Amino acid sequence: MLSAMRQNAGSWIIKILLGIIVVAFIFMGAGSFSARRAAMVAKVNGELISINEYQAAYDRMIQDLHRRLGDQFNDEMIKTLDIEKQALDRLIETAILRQTAEKEGIRVSKKELAASIVGMDAFQDGNGAFDHQRYKMVLSQNRLNPASFEAMQRDALLHGKLNSLLAGGVKVSDEEAREWYLWENASVTIDYAEFTPDAFKDLQASDEELKKYFDEHKEGYKTEPQIKARYLAFDPSAYLTKIEVSEDEIRQYYTDSEDEFRTPETVTTRQILLHLPLEADPDTVEKRRTEAFAVIQEARSGKDFVELARQYSEDPSGEKGRLMGPFTRDEMVKPLAEAAFELEVGEISDPVRTLEGWHILKIEGYEPSAVKPIEQVRDQIVQRVSEQKAKDMAYEEATALYDISYTGEDLVKNAADRKLELITTDWFARSNGPAGVPDSSAFAAIAFDLPLMDISDVAQIGGAYYLIQTIEEQPSHLPELEAVKEQVMAGATKEKREKAAEDAAKRFLEKARAGGDMTILGQQEGVEVRSVLLENRSRRSPEFEDDGAVSAEAFTLSLQDRFPKEVIKGKGGRYYVIALKEKRLPPAEGYMMAKNSIVSRLKRQKQMDLYQAWLAGLRKNSDITISKRFMDEGGA
Repeated sequence: MLSAMRQNAGSWIIKILLGIIVVAFIFMGAGSFSARRAAMVAKVNGELISINEYQAAYDRMIQDLHRRLGDQFNDEMIKTLDIEKQALDRLIETAILRQTAEKEGIRVSKKELAASIVGMDAFQDGNGAFDHQRYKMVLSQNRLNPASFEAMQRDALLHGKLNSLLAGGVKVSDEEAREWYLWENASVTIDYAEFTPDAFKDLQASDEELKKYFDEHKEGYKTEPQIKARYLAFDPSAYLTKIEVSEDEIRQYYTDSEDEFRTPETVTTRQILLHLPLEADPDTVEKRRTEAFAVIQEARSGKDFVELARQYSEDPSGEKGRLMGPFTRDEMVKPLAEAAFELEVGEISDPVRTLEGWHILKIEGYEPSAVKPIEQVRDQIVQRVSEQKAKDMAYEEATALYDISYTGEDLVKNAADRKLELITTDWFARSNGPAGVPDSSAFAAIAFDLPLMDISDVAQIGGAYYLIQTIEEQPSHLPELEAVKEQVMAGATKEKREKAAEDAAKRFLEKARAGGDMTILGQQEGVEVRSVLLENRSRRSPEFEDDGAVSAEAFTLSLQDRFPKEVIKGKGGRYYVIALKEKRLPPAEGYMMAKNSIVSRLKRQKQMDLYQAWLAGLRKNSDITISKRFMDEGGA
């Protein structure tokens, strides 16, 4: 297992991207839909997966990756990550997991399901409360309805329960942890020479090289598809002047939202602190505790607490014996809060231990939790109710207009009839969206998914509601060489200089392997050779902050084979030649300090490996049929 982990230790980018896919899939695309089409993508132990389910999962996976990665996400990444296969695999695995949970009697109760959904930030208003209208809106924007989303969320919770059951028995031995510590924390010292394209600035691409480069990279110069859209924005703030809030509404909100206006209970205290070092031995701890009890006895016998504080307290934070607070439970260190809120006013606590030492508390005041009077929060309530009513009014007007606008010029006519401003955008691409819209990427995602002249559902973007209609399309096209000559020249010249740097590095490596001493060779060739210590596998040296490939290769070398077989390609067209000078194992005493962290990491990795192996076994023993037509047509 450790060797497999070592081999994969550098594949973090792919892992992160696949992680995004899994998360997007669980929460945005997989699961049981109530509606089934006759067209089948796959069958898992008799359970059908429809083309609708597959297409929805694939589309949302693409949308989520685009939203997360922005301009970095492209068609090449779709191929690299094999999104079509990922979408189908996750649908199949979700079906298998659901069937396994049912077979094992693992259930998700309605209460568990409701609690998980109510707790999602995406469905909460500005006060952290579940907003049912927002819930429906968010689902609608993602082409879901409550029934389908709740089925998906139930599957996600079942998935979590199954995973927890499997993970419970995973162990990591001391031998495994120690082996990983030695492997990960070994250090190496290397000699290196760097060859950069900047050293060949006199090179320029010829006309022949320019044309050849353009022919080989034509796809990279294609323009993005662009569209124009028109839209109506229904901003709740524009409706506030029309809102009236009645006395009944104020009282109803006050009654329904009592916790919002509740003040927490508080205590006011004085304290005496007997300081105790963190590293104090048990005898010292007990000695100071005995001293604390002696002070408590004096206080409880009637002596003035303030005078005792001035005499005994070692509190460095201010005047000894001063009033402190009022404090809520959350504002106090937990042991002090537990003691303070159990005492009556005037009572003195037993010694309470914290990181600072032994505390003696006297309670000087207590205020119970209470709801603020309605008159005190009236303005706040009016503002909240007004904002919600304005939001409802904006949404209702957007919905009313949507209900009578079907396609074509309906939106233009209906907007004019209601004297609403219909805004037309300039041309924009999916990657940047139109100017003047608060969240232009969200706007672009909706607009690009619309057929020409269709009108979107009511969409919430940046706090306002939108109706969007795509009115013109401009497909991607390949320009003539003359139109992009400047960009092509830059690309061709860059490639030529990088090739020159690579060739120089290869010649140097060949000579170094033959001669054995890079420093002497560097002096002969006029190439600067430097030395650097790489402290461990995970910590990059400043010299190679952006080039993890150098560090990764350095740790594969041995004193018997000091040079890599090939030059190392770094970022920005740089190339490196390296040679191992020294290799050291980490100090043995460092293992105990790092052990807990290592065990935790290895345990997580083992749990993941166990889960994947278990899932692979379930899949192998399942009866899975994939539609031949689906495979022939290439999925999505």
